[in-house]
Amino acid sequence: MTLHRALVVLPLLALLGCGDTTPELAAQARTSATLIADTALQPTSDGSSVNVTAGDGSTAGLYLKVTDTSDQSFVRAKTGFSTGDITFGLPAAPAGTLARVEVLVRTGNVGTTAASGTLQFEVLDGATSLGTFTKTLASATTTTDDTGTVLTSRTLTGQSQLRVKVTLTNTSGAVKLARLSLNLVYRPAPAAVSGAMTRSGVPPASATYVSSAIVMLNWKDLETADQVFNWVPLRNAVANVTSGTSVTNVKLRIMAGIAAPAFAKRANDGAGPQFVNAPATSEGPAVDCSGAGEGGVGGYYPAGAGCVPFFWSQAYLAEYREFMSALQAELLSNPTTYGGRTLDQLVSTVVDSACMTAYAEPFYRAQKQGYTHQRLANAGLSHQTDLDCHLGAIDVHRDVFGTSRRTALAINKWDVVQPGCTVSSTADECRLQVWSNSAPWGVRELLEGYAKSQLTFGGELLLEVQNNGIGEVATDRCTGTGTGQTSYFCYLRDYSGPRGVQTENWQNLNSSCTDLYLALDNAVAMNSHFAELPGGFGVCNHSILACYDEKLRDLQAGQPNGCDCVSTPSCRQ
Repeated sequence: MTLHRALVVLPLLALLGCGDTTPELAAQARTSATLIADTALQPTSDGSSVNVTAGDGSTAGLYLKVTDTSDQSFVRAKTGFSTGDITFGLPAAPAGTLARVEVLVRTGNVGTTAASGTLQFEVLDGATSLGTFTKTLASATTTTDDTGTVLTSRTLTGQSQLRVKVTLTNTSGAVKLARLSLNLVYRPAPAAVSGAMTRSGVPPASATYVSSAIVMLNWKDLETADQVFNWVPLRNAVANVTSGTSVTNVKLRIMAGIAAPAFAKRANDGAGPQFVNAPATSEGPAVDCSGAGEGGVGGYYPAGAGCVPFFWSQAYLAEYREFMSALQAELLSNPTTYGGRTLDQLVSTVVDSACMTAYAEPFYRAQKQGYTHQRLANAGLSHQTDLDCHLGAIDVHRDVFGTSRRTALAINKWDVVQPGCTVSSTADECRLQVWSNSAPWGVRELLEGYAKSQLTFGGELLLEVQNNGIGEVATDRCTGTGTGQTSYFCYLRDYSGPRGVQTENWQNLNSSCTDLYLALDNAVAMNSHFAELPGGFGVCNHSILACYDEKLRDLQAGQPNGCDCVSTPSCRQ
């Protein structure tokens, strides 16, 4: 795992661009925390000013008047007034979740006259105040460097425009501000999920080795109407999975697609319809999406009949962004503890499910139902619009969660819908399964060309990838001469960030512990850091499963473990 780069503190150039740094201040900033930004942000523009002036007595071009090297050009209170303010603009901050903002300033008096008063520094993200820091001057006769700290949990987007509003209050002499800059201290990323995990539900009492778990919920149960949220199901699910267990790390999988609320299913662009019914065909009986609780495109999906949103539309992605933003607010602000941890501390990872149909495997569409693919194509889904959905979803996760959560994405071949199908067409005539493609991008290109860069913060990759169908057969892993260019199993094996698998369900593993162990062998062969276990795993030998848990954790730590868990589970270190 790559650590965040430590801040390299430059001299406190602030507004002037030169000057000395107090050793104490530099040392404090260097050791404060892991950071994303390597340098302090310095003003690039000035906003409106009220009752303040530049050192030469003018107000025109005020920001430009405080950039020379003499420390004699400054912002100061006008003679004979009590207070005034100016707002400085700063460069766009890197996306991430702030832990604190360090305000670095040089303040003092004008000339040889002692000055008394205050300078209040308010840090703003747009119109939202992140907090204030006040510097008090009492008969000051020199300029001094100082720092103040604003604590916050604000997640900044890559387009955030930070500003600092400086309010000068003058009681005697002339108070001045000579230099200003900000150090942004971001939250380090939470620990990634690891080892043997529950896929859903509470771990069996004997599975004390399970420390990471999935909490799976439906979007429609959490947002019951547009901007009407009910977080009780989330809180209850987290309470259940942590009560009396060893779980300290939660991956949140919120099902969209068929499980999205009606208003999100109906969200469409322009003159597009709000619902598309599926007529009765050889795929099955008619599917009615016109009811008040529905919307979207009807058809037959892997989980059965249902209606999915126009997920490729901008209107839908706007609803997904609003929901994820509200979820983040709940995670950050809810003070309730579960096993001694808040939601903010427990939920390390949120699954990207924005573009899904039936499963949180968003590159699958109708899989085995050809004519459902045709209805999606008729409604506007194409390879390009599908790609646009995935790009937009990655942007949402980057902007909303920043460094506070990891993003998980299930990978496999992409079901690219093909136009021109009829009710008699087979599924494979109505879809083209694509892993790598230059234009429009395949899954591999989406990951390599966009997702990884957008979800890397301070050198650490926060995009977690997994495959959700690892079984017991030898081909459920990277085999032969396969590479990441040709095989998603091989891509997963060689992925540079957190990676893992979900096994097939208990029935597909023939309700067999032996087959589960073979599936876990495949997971280990692909360098997995975690494996989501099927619902029936509680009947299996927990010494063996604890051994596999340790092998997965060792892979996460970069220490391969050669133990044969089935024959000698006690060999684990």
